[in-house]
Amino acid sequence: MVEFPAQKLTFNYLELPVNFLYKHEVGAGSIFAGAGPYVGFGLSGKVKAGDEDADVKFDGKKSSEIDANDDAAMHLKRIDAGANFLAGYELKNGLLFGVNYSLGLTNLDPDGSKSKNNYFGVSVGYLFKGKKK
Repeated sequence: MVEFPAQKLTFNYLELPVNFLYKHEVGAGSIFAGAGPYVGFGLSGKVKAGDEDADVKFDGKKSSEIDANDDAAMHLKRIDAGANFLAGYELKNGLLFGVNYSLGLTNLDPDGSKSKNNYFGVSVGYLFKGKKK
């Protein structure tokens, strides 16, 4: 794998989580917490190292398999998997606030050095409530 000093990495993934939630009424709403697995699919990415830009290729090629003309790209495995954790507060009107953390468990570097996705997120949302029958 090509080494990129002082870099900014930008990856775009489609992530499909399956979360199991617990919800408990508190005050004017409900607190919730949950966890579950996720699978992610690498779509695109960029590496910026100083004035140099390179593409990220999700092809899983090892350094020994990379063409000499393609040495400016970073090669990663396409499939990511891990665990997702979330917590938040939902108001009775449907407005909700949450935080989540995703812990990548898959090594994305085809050459074997440690490279895993981890991220923290904050969300604000609204739940549309349908009519109860």
